Amino acid sequence: MKAEISWEESRSILFEWEVCRHAVPVEDTKCFKCMIEASIKCEDCHRLFCYHCDMKKHFLNPFHDRFSWASGYYEALPPTVTVDLNGTFTDWRRYDLYLPIFECQECGYSLPADAKMLYDGGYFCSSARKSNTFFSTKLLNNWHFLKRNSPGLSMKSLLIALQALGSHNGRDGCINFEAAKRTFQEWRFMQYELANVQSYNKTVCPACHTNPFAIHIDGNKKLFRYEKVGRGLRESYCSESVFAADNDVTNHLNHIESLKTKASQQVKHRVLNVCQELHAPYEW
Repeated sequence: MKAEISWEESRSILFEWEVCRHAVPVEDTKCFKCMIEASIKCEDCHRLFCYHCDMKKHFLNPFHDRFSWASGYYEALPPTVTVDLNGTFTDWRRYDLYLPIFECQECGYSLPADAKMLYDGGYFCSSARKSNTFFSTKLLNNWHFLKRNSPGLSMKSLLIALQALGSHNGRDGCINFEAAKRTFQEWRFMQYELANVQSYNKTVCPACHTNPFAIHIDGNKKLFRYEKVGRGLRESYCSESVFAADNDVTNHLNHIESLKTKASQQVKHRVLNVCQELHAPYEW
């Protein structure tokens, strides 16, 4: 009841703050850099820009969320578009992402960025050789924990949500599902190998834990029944370090069964011999 009363008292204030956040700037709003009239707001820089400064700043920062208010309300801008004071949208050119080149101003030595530099910066390539797409390692890590705690959520749903989010912020495009899926699998396999180096305890099974994620092991371990869906069998990345092969399990069970049968026969013969020595009736 106290929480309900608190929210009811705060609801009108929060709505007022939200309306103010959507309100466009008043006239004579200045660009923070050159102090001429601004026409663009960047929510990542938390600054107002004129279209000249916007081009200089965001040509190298295409993933910033920028908005213009030329129509009287905020509109999301694509990475290649800016807008002047008259509301004229300018598409400066197609955006191509180039790798940076680091150059020493003293001796002139230049060092082009490679895949390792991008990886150190938090980006995982989508191809082992030549990649045109990079995925944020933070996204891959977040998706790992999200799917672990939400077994019913699929990667396709995640990509649809990411595309909708990009479209909302002015970036329209299609994410390649197969490339994203393979990239995530390779990244998770690398994390598995890293866990082996760190001597991670692999015997803790989410399906057998006190608080399992799902009823069935397929839901806990995200196992897909390839034989039933017609995709054929695939070699396991984990080899036999977690789950034993079917043949090994069958042979092991057959060996245990043979030992049980042999032990049962030995016990039977021993009881028979004892009964014969005691001249007692025997019934097995």
